Amino acid sequence: MPSPVVLITFAGRKRQMTILEHYVRKAMEAGFIDEWHIWDFTRQESDTIWLADHFKPVAFISAETGYQAYGQFDLAQCFELTAKSLNNFHIAICPKNESDYFYEIVIGGWMNTQTSLRRVKKNTFSVIHRAEEDFETIWGTLTPGIAAPGVFQKYKFLMIGENLHFSIGDHVFFNIEKLNITGPCDIFVRGGYGGWVELKSDAPVRRYAGVPTETAPYFRAYSYYAQNYEQYKDTLFLKCDDDIVYMDYKKLGGFIEFRRNNPHYFLVSANVVNNGLCAYLQQESGYLPNSVGDFELPVNGFHGTLWESGEKAVKLHEYFLSNNLKTMHFRQPIIRWDYYVSINFVSWLGHDLKYMFLPSCDDEKVLSVDIPGYTQRSHAFYSDFTVSHLSFYQQTVGADFDPILDKYEALIR
Repeated sequence: MPSPVVLITFAGRKRQMTILEHYVRKAMEAGFIDEWHIWDFTRQESDTIWLADHFKPVAFISAETGYQAYGQFDLAQCFELTAKSLNNFHIAICPKNESDYFYEIVIGGWMNTQTSLRRVKKNTFSVIHRAEEDFETIWGTLTPGIAAPGVFQKYKFLMIGENLHFSIGDHVFFNIEKLNITGPCDIFVRGGYGGWVELKSDAPVRRYAGVPTETAPYFRAYSYYAQNYEQYKDTLFLKCDDDIVYMDYKKLGGFIEFRRNNPHYFLVSANVVNNGLCAYLQQESGYLPNSVGDFELPVNGFHGTLWESGEKAVKLHEYFLSNNLKTMHFRQPIIRWDYYVSINFVSWLGHDLKYMFLPSCDDEKVLSVDIPGYTQRSHAFYSDFTVSHLSFYQQTVGADFDPILDKYEALIR
């Protein structure tokens, strides 16, 4: 049985993500992609809200990340969730008919030594580190070692009359009397004080919450998979930018087969529209005419005039669109490459996760230059699978990409 295929996307801007979702869903329907892991590295609150509402459920919450919606608790039903955490697993029970406070269960708090239930002022819901005057502890007990990062545990609670019953696994921890919960509640979860939380999920599309406003957050994704090496060592990973606005998904199967059959390459890249090296290769082979622009070979694959010029990028997109999205092949089906790679759409194999427990860093340089450097591995560019990458940040400084986005949106309609 072939290894599962997981696509990772560092999200995300709503408009671009909406286009990308169209192609990913098509690829999943065709059986090329088994799971889509969407890492929330959004930078605008409106995008964060949309992403959380649109892509459910949440599967992983980084430490120091705020509450994430999980579900609803009906008084007539037992509510349960399955999770594992490092420490400080927080569950918020928010009565819909109460505007002043909510209830908060902290499991493995105080360096994984205690568990408590408290009533918290509603206006501090988004505060990670609260002052003592903002909450009242209703119940607490010593629970050393209760949070086990390698084990999923089942958490259950149930209202019987005015009493709240709460249990972890087979252990009933409290039966609190006369709580003022008289109607349905919203349930939220988070970590805290250095503790991440992972929620067990079998959904093929899952959201992973990063730390809001973090400058260089991408290492969190690589480190997550590296920490779970045994689970993912046989997985084939695809990684794409959130602004991949076209994908020739019917050719994705060939790309995946090549990736799977050529483990000696560290990264394999798609044929990317608006990528410096790919543009050079497309022009070298005669598929990209000089009338669109002069696309030189970037020195060691790094940056170059296309990366710097929004005007060049717009003209390239216009040519690709007007040419009916025809693949601009390379001179050879496979191009071996030993230098910097812009990781707009790349693939790696799960057994290479052992190199990817990264610190906060420039992930593109580390993956395409540093790790291949000391492991003595080459990359490959695959000609017959085309994707279109909207823009590099530098390109957006001097050009308007909205008309180009309009045209890519028209394609999916």
